[in-house]
Parts: sequence; structure tokens; C-alpha cells
Amino acid sequence: MKKIFTLLLAFVMLLSLAACGSGSGFMRGETADTVYTNEAMGVSFTAPDGYIFYTDEQIASFYGATAEVLNSNSAIIYDMQCGNPATNGSISITFENLTALYGSAISDDSYLALTTASLRSSFNSTEGVILSRLDQDVIELDGVEYSCVYVTLKVNGTEFYETIVIKEQNGYMMECTVAAYDEAEMNSLLNALDIA
Repeated sequence: MKKIFTLLLAFVMLLSLAACGSGSGFMRGETADTVYTNEAMGVSFTAPDGYIFYTDEQIASFYGATAEVLNSNSAIIYDMQCGNPATNGSISITFENLTALYGSAISDDSYLALTTASLRSSFNSTEGVILSRLDQDVIELDGVEYSCVYVTLKVNGTEFYETIVIKEQNGYMMECTVAAYDEAEMNSLLNALDIA
């Protein structure tokens, strides 16, 4: 279970280490009690019962890095990570400075094509993981459609579900990754997400 979570986090960390040091002036969101909000980027999330928000130090430890890597001057900003220790369900929100990473803004389709190719390569090379589904699609949240990637894996015979929702704003790509071993739990997390 933790192997897949670690693999996903390592993938994101790999991208960020390649692009660290690019100034951005980005303002990170804030967490108060059970609510995360990034007003500047128009996103919030209310954590369901059993979910906890991780500190910067905890997020950094997932990636084998220091908390400084999470700062707002990196090309990839790790804005929020929330998880349920009992179920291993999780949600993370990162923002990627498109100019710092790709030299200019890129379309949602191009971004998802890069993400999908990287995920396919990572999952296909991981022992005990069988990739059942990896589709670019559209998801509707609160009546608004967003580009996304749906992932279904079998990890040592157990199904694992993930949805990656993206939205470009102000030169940044928000990547919201929601994952759980139970599809209903994943959908519950998606419904707790508010994107303006």
C-alpha cells in the first residue's frame, strides 16, 4: 500500500528537483483546523473525518528531502498534503510554474500527455503493480469541467484508485492528486474539493 503512495510522491519529487531554484513569487495556501484554502489560486478542501493535514516537514520526508524544497520559490510548490492513516487515502495539491518547467505555458492536453507518459513508465517498471487504467478525461466538480487523468492499479492484487485533476491559472498548473484503495473514498475526497 505504502509502496504506491511512495512511488507517486517520488514521481512528483523527481520533477521538482529537476526544476528547483526558479523564482516565482507564489503564495502558498493555508490550513486552519480541517480546511485548506489557497485564495490566490481559487482552491479549497475540507478534510473528512479521519483525515489529517501533514506539516511541511512530514511532506518533505515523504520525498526524502528537506522542508526548504517545499518553498514558494521552487518551480513545483507542494501546497498541501492530507491523508487518512487508517485507510491510506490521500489528497495532495501542487502548483507547477509552467514557464520554469517548460519554458512557456502548455495546454492541458500537452500537460496531461506528459503526466500520463511518466506515470505509465513508473507504474510499468514497479514490481507488484499492474496498471489497469490510465485515461485522460474530463471530470465535473460542482458543475464545472476540469481535465483529469484516471488511474486504476492493482498493487499486489489489491485495486488502487487515483484521479489527477488539473487547472491552469496565472502561469501555474494546479495538480490535485486524489488516491484511495476504495473508489467511493476517492470520490468523497473529490467532492470535498472546491475549485473556483
